[in-house]
Formats: sequence, structure tokens, C-alpha cells
Amino acid sequence: VMRAVRAAAPGVPIVRTRLAITGAIRLADRKAVDLESLKGKSAVILCAVGNPSSVRRSAEETGLRVLGMKPLKDHARISKST
Repeated sequence: VMRAVRAAAPGVPIVRTRLAITGAIRLADRKAVDLESLKGKSAVILCAVGNPSSVRRSAEETGLRVLGMKPLKDHARISKST
């Protein structure tokens, strides 16, 4: 992919980014959860991003066992009824 981008737009800067989980909240009470306490725990992930597989990968890198995913449309509003 990088070769194709460079060939199509030579000299244009290419920026790579990476998603990193820096915090988590419990939906039930909106309280912050310490990431270290999640290592080895099971989770179902609810996310509203364009690339849900990157969220799953980051969660697994954090130490979570991902049992399932509920991806929503990109930027969808998340509420208690979601």
C-alpha cells in the first residue's frame, strides 16, 4: 500500500497513526476503570469507529479477552439503550 501511495503522490508526506487505549469506563455507572485491572478479563466491545477491528486489536493488546463486538456506524451516538 505504501508503495502505491508514494507512486501516486511522490513527495507528499505520509503519516501513520495507531490507536491506543488510554482509558475505559463502565457504561452502567460511567466510572473510570483502571486498565491494569482489565488484564485477563473478558469483554464485549461496543464501538462507533470506522475500523472496529483496530479497536478489537488494541483491546487484546491491553490484555482483554474479547468475547464479542458490537460495532456501530462511525461516530454513532452511544447511549444506555444502545
